Amino acid sequence: MRLVASDYPPFEMARPDEGLSGFDYEVVTKSFEITGYRTHIRFMPWNRAIAEVESGKAAAVLSCAYRAQRQEFALYSDQISSSTDGVFYRKDRIAPEVTTITDLIGRSVAAVQGYATHSRLHDIGANPIGVPDDAAGLKMLEVGRFDYFFNGRQATDFRIRQLGMSGKFDFSATEDKPLFLCISKAYPEAERILADFNRGLSILKADGTYALIHAKYQ
Repeated sequence: MRLVASDYPPFEMARPDEGLSGFDYEVVTKSFEITGYRTHIRFMPWNRAIAEVESGKAAAVLSCAYRAQRQEFALYSDQISSSTDGVFYRKDRIAPEVTTITDLIGRSVAAVQGYATHSRLHDIGANPIGVPDDAAGLKMLEVGRFDYFFNGRQATDFRIRQLGMSGKFDFSATEDKPLFLCISKAYPEAERILADFNRGLSILKADGTYALIHAKYQ
C-alpha cells in the first residue's frame, strides 16, 4: 500500500540517520504490519503529498495536523504523535518568560523563512528575523544574534543533537499540536484501512513498542 510523506526529521526522514527513519515512520509502518499490510512510503513535497491523498493515488499521508478542510477528502486516524512549538534560548542568558506566542511581540525572535512558525509571528505583529534553516537559526542563536528561536521542539532537538550542541539551550513551549495519519477517502476500503491502522496503533501503545520507538530519538 502506497503512503506519502515529506522529509520532516525526526518524524519521518527521506534519508535515514544512523539507521533511524523517523518515529512516525516506524510507528505507522509497524501499526500496519501487525494488522497484515505491506506499505511503501514515498517522499515528496508536502503540497504534492496532500494532492495525491486527495485524488486517491496514495492511501495516506504522514504526519498530518488537523485542518477542517481536510475532512472533505481524508479520514483522521487516532493520534500518532505531536509537534510542540515554542522558543529556544541560550542557557547562559536570562530571558523574559515566554508561555504564549503573543509574549514574543516586541522581542528579538527568529524563525525559519517559509515555515508556518515564521508566518504566525508575522501575523501577530512580532516582526521576526528570518533564517534559512534550523541549523542556521541555532548557530545564530548561539552567538547572540537574537534572543529566541521559534520552532518545533522535536525537529529542533534532533538537529541540536546532530550539530553537537546538546546542553546549550533551554526551551519554553507555546503550543502542542497533535499529528495523525490522514487516510484518503478516495482510496478503496478507506474505512477498513482506518480501523485496522487504529487497531495496530493501539497494540503498539499497549505492548510498549510505541514508547521504545520514541525513546530511540531522545
